[in-house]
Amino acid sequence: MELMRIVAMVFIMLVHANFRALLYPTADELAASPWSPFFRYLWESLCVVGVNAFVMLSGWYGIRFKATRLWELLFQVVFFSVAMLAVACWYAQRWPNMSDVGHLLLSDNYDYWFVKAYLMLYIVSPVLNAFVEHTTKEQLRLVLALFFGFVFLWGWILKDGAVWIKHGHSAIFFMGLYLLARYLRLYVATTIRVSKTACVVSYLLIALVIAVCAYVLLLKGDHQGSIHRLYYYVNPLIILQAVVFLLFFTQIKLQSRLVNWVAISTLAIYLVHSSFYWSKTFYDIPISNWFASLPTLHFVFRVLVLVFVTFWVSILADKVRIAAWKMVSKRLESSDKNGEKR
Repeated sequence: MELMRIVAMVFIMLVHANFRALLYPTADELAASPWSPFFRYLWESLCVVGVNAFVMLSGWYGIRFKATRLWELLFQVVFFSVAMLAVACWYAQRWPNMSDVGHLLLSDNYDYWFVKAYLMLYIVSPVLNAFVEHTTKEQLRLVLALFFGFVFLWGWILKDGAVWIKHGHSAIFFMGLYLLARYLRLYVATTIRVSKTACVVSYLLIALVIAVCAYVLLLKGDHQGSIHRLYYYVNPLIILQAVVFLLFFTQIKLQSRLVNWVAISTLAIYLVHSSFYWSKTFYDIPISNWFASLPTLHFVFRVLVLVFVTFWVSILADKVRIAAWKMVSKRLESSDKNGEKR
């Protein structure tokens, strides 16, 4: 399951290297290269499960709320926010300004949106856990049916019917995914066995269906709104895809110190490559320039190299953060003990 955490984060990086860096395919791109949009749709369809799967993994294990873990999470966010600002200031040869303070406080809607949504999920997790522990299978199933029925109607079909769902970029949607994963762990995985082959085939078929639908809509004219909706995290097909993705990894038996060592730092990958200060300058803009100027294979090679380098820079940087947190937490513990003695 720790391997799944790593794969999900790599998928998130690949998604950001596509529709975030290059935007959605357009009619002009279709006219210049008829197959380019299809392969980009397929690329997105194969990797878009990353966020949903990452959140569902927390639901599969069940979050055990600890104040120290919350402080550590906040320390990790501050550590990388400051580090990325330092890199940006060094690169641009400037000093920090007041707008930087706003980004450090995550004042913009999309400043680490995932972190803010996950923080709220973490804070509410004791309530969710208590509900799961004290409810019946039937009641939990009913709540899930009503929850996702609401989300599908007003968050996907009528996409502006409940704007606070934000296409899945929200804590409330994360809570639904968390409960869904708890249900799968408690009542599905223990009674129904879905083969790895069935999971892989289902996963690929869903990705292909989404990609074909998006491509057909592009061929038929200006349907960008409908195409965007296909890739919302609240799309029932993408949620189902995340479910089979999760069930596939539950059947893999793997013990690896390297995997565990990397997995504990996966959030750092997001904190680096999605930082306001890193994402455009060192990730999105280079990818966009390569796409416009390089042959396909050369472009793909450069993107994979960039993903690989960013991945390992983030993991190694987080090991520094872990060492720093150990020193900070020891001092906090020491201060608490001294305070108690007084």
